[in-house]
Amino acid sequence: MSESFNKDEYLTDLKRRQNLVTADEGWITIHGPFEYEIALARCANAVAILQWVRHLSEKTWVTTEMIERFVAVASSKIDLDIDSVPA
Repeated sequence: MSESFNKDEYLTDLKRRQNLVTADEGWITIHGPFEYEIALARCANAVAILQWVRHLSEKTWVTTEMIERFVAVASSKIDLDIDSVPA
């Protein structure tokens, strides 16, 4: 049996995911049990973002959703189209 689509639940979940990681005033902030800030200047290219992914993945409090959102936010700040990066 398939569940019916609930627009309100979807929008609530979307907003929650978007708020996991935010960027402003030169910082990316991961909102977990506390605020973890990363200077945008330290995410200047794809290699730097990947190094941060490795670093963040070692944190016990960081979730997969947080890492996915971090990559989306960081790559958008440097105009990196992650779908066009060669594998």
